[in-house]
Amino acid sequence: MEAARISQADVRRVIVLVIVGVFLFLHYRNRESTDDAQVDAHLAPIRRGSPAPSSPFGDDNQRVKAGDVLVKIDPRDYQARVDQFKAALSLAEAQARGADINVPLGAKRRRADHPVP
Repeated sequence: MEAARISQADVRRVIVLVIVGVFLFLHYRNRESTDDAQVDAHLAPIRRGSPAPSSPFGDDNQRVKAGDVLVKIDPRDYQARVDQFKAALSLAEAQARGADINVPLGAKRRRADHPVP
């Protein structure tokens, strides 16, 4: 039997097919496709505690440079938290002042009730 010869044209065709196959694999491996118009996705709920952007700058798909303002965050959420912490601090300071006033009175009373021999 005569051995089958592989021509250079056949080798080139195989190489081209392998290159095209690798390219298509790399191109489509991260693409989503659907037949039933439903795509499964990982959902990340947005908690209300995070500040909401108040005014976006620019348009969709617009080129931006380093340092460009993309969105302005609404400061009201932060200001409400600062006001809450200031109120809590004022309350704690008032309680501390009240404790300082009451401590000496209690100490004097204890000494009067239990004299040191």
